[in-house]
Amino acid sequence: MMAGMLALAEIAAAPLSVVVSEAGPPRQGCPNLELTQREVDERVRGDHTEGGEWAARYVMTQSSVPGQSEVVRLELSDPEGRVRLRRELALTSEDCGDVALAIALVLERYFADLAAEQIRESELPPPAPLPAPAPAKPPPPAPAPREARVESTLRGGLAGALLLPDTALALDVSLRFDHDWWSVGVRSALPGKSRTEAVQEGAATLHSVPFRLWFAADALRDHVELSLGPDVLVLLEKAETTGTDRTGEGTRLVVGLGAQTNVLVPLAGPLKLGLAAGADVTLPLAMSRFLLGESEREVLKPHVIEGFLGLGLVLSFIE
Repeated sequence: MMAGMLALAEIAAAPLSVVVSEAGPPRQGCPNLELTQREVDERVRGDHTEGGEWAARYVMTQSSVPGQSEVVRLELSDPEGRVRLRRELALTSEDCGDVALAIALVLERYFADLAAEQIRESELPPPAPLPAPAPAKPPPPAPAPREARVESTLRGGLAGALLLPDTALALDVSLRFDHDWWSVGVRSALPGKSRTEAVQEGAATLHSVPFRLWFAADALRDHVELSLGPDVLVLLEKAETTGTDRTGEGTRLVVGLGAQTNVLVPLAGPLKLGLAAGADVTLPLAMSRFLLGESEREVLKPHVIEGFLGLGLVLSFIE
């Protein structure tokens, strides 16, 4: 009994220092390093002496648990550099104080369990538990894990686009809405592209403006967002014939189905670098044909495959 009490007294009196550091950039300044160190010092009490320092590091990162987005990953190492504890804390509050408190509570519980384990390993049975003094102020409960916070974002983009297969340069204008794990958007390339085809003694000229509506599944890794999914292509096209006995003009719609991908790389604040690419197979619809006069000859046939590449900037309007 006496040996167990001495062991408990030795553990409680041992100098203990936990130095908290950031292993990566915080998310909008949270968790706050100074606030986290203060919470840890208040709950894991001990004298900060040379030697015997424990190191606690945390970082905002992607959760390894499906269904959760960003978490705080906490790692605790003993004075010899051995990792003794790893935890992932789901973000249930945007208050930096709550996040710092959750980290301090995890460390407090670990050292309390460590002290109890050392008592159990002593030669004699541990002493009967003494009644704990009533705390002056009960500590707030640790935030309970729950599903990651759902985020909604409206974004707009401007980029330079290469339209294929006519190899035309245009300005890519896009608008997208992101919600949790999925996104939907629309984009157009202005002023579009043109091509000319010889017809009898004259020529037929086509001007085309593409519109793409897309839906995608989103993934986040190291703050880089990736979207991949199907899209619907609508080409608004106008043709004009000149130098023939049937000079005139007409319009048509060309519809296609395909897929596109978008990559967003963070730059500063709400500004991101956007990369996009996509391709569609056009559908052989009757409304997508241009027939020349009484000969019923088809001119300016739609390309079988329409594609694009884009690179530019994306700005978040609402988060």
